[in-house]
Amino acid sequence: MKALFTGGRTKEDRGKSGLKSQLTRLFKRQLIVAAVVTVVLAAVFRSHLLTIVLAVGAGVCDNFLFLSGIDRGMQLVPAKSAAYMRWVMVKRIAMLLAFTLLALFLKAGPAYVLVTYLVFYVCLIIHMAALGIHVKSKN
Repeated sequence: MKALFTGGRTKEDRGKSGLKSQLTRLFKRQLIVAAVVTVVLAAVFRSHLLTIVLAVGAGVCDNFLFLSGIDRGMQLVPAKSAAYMRWVMVKRIAMLLAFTLLALFLKAGPAYVLVTYLVFYVCLIIHMAALGIHVKSKN
């Protein structure tokens, strides 16, 4: 898990702001949320396990894309960082569309996928505020 956001870069390349450890801790918290949501939804909606898997998968994939985008974007100069973050946004929308279309194709409840995606996103914002993600700029 430690190498989750390293992407093959060395310690010198990663900077000294501690952003990696903050993002890793944040992703671990989101995985705990995913486990709790999965168990609760599986206990309540036993007949919709495919929907639950798609919904939680969409949330976890989005969290990974979002946090890895922050990690990579903070290492670039501002103009390239903005372009990269726009590209991450396009990838996140495409991923959500793919999960929603897959749910439609499998008749697995695409509304649940979208609602669970929003729940994961709200939890991510709450966790970011709770952890106080601090970023030192490289002026």
